[in-house]
Amino acid sequence: MKFCVGIQHFWVTAGKAKILIIEDDPMMQLGLSRILEEHGYEIFAAYDGVEGLQIATHEHPDLTILDLGLPIMEGYEILQRIKDRKIPTRIIIFSSHEYDIVRCIKAGACDFVVKGASHDRIISAIKRSLAVDSTIDITANDIPPLLEQLVALTEKLKVDLEKLKSEKVKLISDNESLLNQLQAKRNNQLFFMVMVRLLCLITAVLITIFLYSLNIISNTQALFLAPALFVLLLLPIEKIKKLSIKVPKAETGVEIEN
Repeated sequence: MKFCVGIQHFWVTAGKAKILIIEDDPMMQLGLSRILEEHGYEIFAAYDGVEGLQIATHEHPDLTILDLGLPIMEGYEILQRIKDRKIPTRIIIFSSHEYDIVRCIKAGACDFVVKGASHDRIISAIKRSLAVDSTIDITANDIPPLLEQLVALTEKLKVDLEKLKSEKVKLISDNESLLNQLQAKRNNQLFFMVMVRLLCLITAVLITIFLYSLNIISNTQALFLAPALFVLLLLPIEKIKKLSIKVPKAETGVEIEN
């Protein structure tokens, strides 16, 4: 660690988050820097707001601990300048005045620590702030435009949802229509096959009766002839049915190969 009077920098190479401390009290500056260094953070420090703003601009620390009562440039002004420059750093403020705390939180600070707080309280605030993804870029002044964007996006989502509902209703209607057509086709096929089988049966019975009336066949022969004729008459029809089913499949196969 290096220490310079007037402009002070502390750093370690622990590979953790970079923290900038802007504090004009040398004892508090040094003590806090040592504590954070022991926790493995990379530390940058400055005694006044001008130097602190320069470090924040060039180093882009992950978190800045900012004392509000600073010489040359007060802490609230530094907070505003950090926001104006879009520096992606979280801000924890040091203050004991409720008004200053509320004003800084509205301006974009993510937390505050009362001066004289324990080191555990400070470390806890740092860890909590570093766990938050959002930074100084979003403040209370940015909320109205964001709300307008959210409202517009919500309206667009509502329109898209209505379109999806309409398309879903149409798809359901189309599916029901296709199912009805398929069922009607199956019913027609079933009715046709029943009628064909009935016709074959009647034909077989009539032929058997005719042959029996001419004394060409006996009673016993008539009992076996009718079912045999029925099967013989039905066989060509079943073959035609199977061919009619295979033909579309063959055509589909040709289309896929092409």
